[in-house]
Amino acid sequence: MQSKMASFEDILGGNLAAAAAFGVVALVLPKVAPNLPLPVRSALTGGVNLFLEAEGEAEGGIIDRLAETVLQNVLQNLSAPAPEDERHRAARAAVEDFAHAARRRARRYARNERDRSARYSRHMAALRHKLKRAQAHPGSAHAAVLSDMVAALDQRPFKPDQESSHGTA
Repeated sequence: MQSKMASFEDILGGNLAAAAAFGVVALVLPKVAPNLPLPVRSALTGGVNLFLEAEGEAEGGIIDRLAETVLQNVLQNLSAPAPEDERHRAARAAVEDFAHAARRRARRYARNERDRSARYSRHMAALRHKLKRAQAHPGSAHAAVLSDMVAALDQRPFKPDQESSHGTA
């Protein structure tokens, strides 16, 4: 599922160091050059605040799109014309791939261990929410399997260097 709008990651090319440098410059410039006119200082401060808010919203949107894509893959795998155990295995593999991507994204963008854990948790919470909604959908033919997947996610702790069976980042 691709969006026509460029995501935050696309704009910065994944370089959060450049974004951080922009923020530091915008915060330090008024202190270093106190003779800047008040409107310029206000514009810089407002720009930084807007930038930080947009970053948080962009990350939430990215995580939501990733979780939605995984949910669609899980449902598609569960509905595929294959033996039941094969369908369940494919659905679980989609969730494992998501967890692996969540760990990789958390390592890539986090400032420290606490931030890494929080970022991973946001990814997993988004997927958990999507799975629970699909499970609760009236007439869901896969409610029991989705319930098992949610229970497995609830027992999955964050381990920063843990890799899935699908390889390394």
